Amino acid sequence: VKSIWMKGKLIFLLASLFFFQTCLSARTLMVVGVTRTGARYPFEHMKEGDEEWLKHPGDVNEVGLRQHYVLGREFAKRYIHDTKLLSESYDPQEFYFRASDQERAIKSAYAQLAGLYMAGTGTLLDEYQQKHALPPLGSFNDFTQWQEQLRDAALPHFYQAAPVHSFGGEDYLLESAALCPAYTDYLNSYYKDNSGKKGPITIEEDSLMDSLYPTLAEKMGKDVGDFNLTYLAKVHDYVEGAYYLGKNPFELEVKTILDIQKAEEWYHYNYLLANEKLATLVNTNMFKSIHSYFNASIYSETKIKFAMFVGHELNLAGILKALEYEGDLKIPPFAALVTFTLTQEDDGIYYVTASYNFDWSKKWNLTEFENMIFDKKGNFTYDGDFMKFCNEKTEEKLAAVSLDINSGWQIAGWLIFVIGLILTWGTWYLVNIRKSKKSGYEQKINISGVTGEEDEDAQESLTQLGLCC
Repeated sequence: VKSIWMKGKLIFLLASLFFFQTCLSARTLMVVGVTRTGARYPFEHMKEGDEEWLKHPGDVNEVGLRQHYVLGREFAKRYIHDTKLLSESYDPQEFYFRASDQERAIKSAYAQLAGLYMAGTGTLLDEYQQKHALPPLGSFNDFTQWQEQLRDAALPHFYQAAPVHSFGGEDYLLESAALCPAYTDYLNSYYKDNSGKKGPITIEEDSLMDSLYPTLAEKMGKDVGDFNLTYLAKVHDYVEGAYYLGKNPFELEVKTILDIQKAEEWYHYNYLLANEKLATLVNTNMFKSIHSYFNASIYSETKIKFAMFVGHELNLAGILKALEYEGDLKIPPFAALVTFTLTQEDDGIYYVTASYNFDWSKKWNLTEFENMIFDKKGNFTYDGDFMKFCNEKTEEKLAAVSLDINSGWQIAGWLIFVIGLILTWGTWYLVNIRKSKKSGYEQKINISGVTGEEDEDAQESLTQLGLCC
């Protein structure tokens, strides 16, 4: 009896401890993520015969699709099985997927969704639905083979269809850098100012370029004078895209490939991706949206628990700049991920944890997070009219351009106008002076006959004309 009592007591203590730990553990309320598209084909052909593997320039390739599918499986493990944030069966009210209006981003998002709710989780049809799940194409069409093949599955392999939202060419959440003239002007200016340079002006970087450019010129059959920052970006895109497919078109040594990557990191990340202008443009709407999602979750104004935004390296670089990321400052790789997780812990306080690739992380209570966004602002959000900030450089540029366009004709027109004005005024002046002199002469002849107030008025009139006193 004593043994049974001791075992029961032990079981009770273990159950109590488990319940106590469960109550004290943080409760995940919502996750908002921003990710880069999967690996893609290079944007341009650079070697004869590369059409065999460079099939769709700029589009996500099979490696990139697999990257996002695996990312989706990781989300399923973390948020469906481990934390129970999402339901095991698909619930469209629980999540929101959005991609920039680029095919590579939209395809990456769908691949990720296929991993989150993989084949086998789709819906089933009953017998009545199976008979009526046909398009209205007329009785002469025979769909028997499809009915027999699918049976009770809505889609093959019980695939779960889910939506990905896109806002066309007006997405100021995921493509603000591309849409805002304030940044495109900066970008164009940077390329113009540095197009003839080997790299950002530091001794180490120039030394690297001195060895890298001749090596690339020899391997690619180019003149070393063809290489500058702009062309290096194209080479990097080509070599990187080929690398993910196991290709090395120019037979470059590993050291050369690493040097290309290193040089690209120096100028492309630090000078173009993570500058303050870009960070603020990219982050303003994103951080405000994250804050709105979290508030809606806290006040039960939304059922969304998982929101994912599939964008580009610009989006992640800007966010990492704002978060003061402490790791290697380099271009976020394909399928890189930043998540913001809202939790409520045992003290009843809400916390926000930012994580980069589920490795580096930073944590704030909700008040601290809000202060960073709305009080600190720098690199987080713009305090004011965002669209004005987005277009401010364009307005300045238009004012300058208005003087530059057809400036020769404008100057000539202004000269003609001014000369005409001078001639007109001169003619009027000469005519009126002659009249005034004649009038003054006549008044001067009769002035001796004017007395009293009339005399004072006459003298004043003549004084104004410069003919008297």
